Formats: sequence, structure tokens, C-alpha cells
Amino acid sequence: MINIGENIKKIRQWKGIPQKTISDLTGIPQGTLSKIEGGSDILWSKLVGISAALEISIQDIVCFDANKVTFNLSGEKAKGVVINHNNQNEKQLQELIQVLKDENSFLRKMLEKSINKKQSNKR
Repeated sequence: MINIGENIKKIRQWKGIPQKTISDLTGIPQGTLSKIEGGSDILWSKLVGISAALEISIQDIVCFDANKVTFNLSGEKAKGVVINHNNQNEKQLQELIQVLKDENSFLRKMLEKSINKKQSNKR
């Protein structure tokens, strides 16, 4: 099973970016980032923000494999992390993307229900 939070942590560490920096860039509290990196669920909106702060695609976060990391020509980790998808099965990637889309849709519906419930309680 893919642990997106663990992947975020590994990528952040490979790039040499402190949690505080990601927190400052995204507005996500550092404690929340710590929980996400520890395996807590992550909202799509937070994942989008984190991927932007890490300057890496969501697909690269989801498919991160430390064994497939390549470096820039100077050999530095922090500025040259590139994820190699050459060995990824396209069908698996498409299935994973669909799961993420379905989860996003489900979370949006739950949020909408929560908002509607709060609005009806105010009446």
C-alpha cells in the first residue's frame, strides 16, 4: 500500500527542505504536516499545496521510490531530484490516479454534506 505521507517526508528530506519551510509555504501547520508524514490521511487540497512547495508533481509524490531517484549533473540531492517512471506500469499509474480522483470526489461530497448540515442547523 502506498503511504503518501511517508513519500512526502522522503522527498522533503531528499530535497533538504525543513517541515517549517513547507508549513510556511503552504499554510499547513507543522503539526499537521508531521501527522501527514506519519501516515494520517491527507486532503487533496493539502496534497496540491505540498506538491507545489516541494516543486514536484502529485504523481511523483504518489509514485516515489527512493531506488529510482536520479540526481542532477552535480550530484546534489537537494536541487536535482527527478523521479524516474520508466519502470512504472502505465496501467498501475492510471489505476492509482483513478483512486485519487475517487477519493477526492468522496471528500468533496462529505465536505458538502457537512456544510449543508451546518447551514440547516443554523435555520
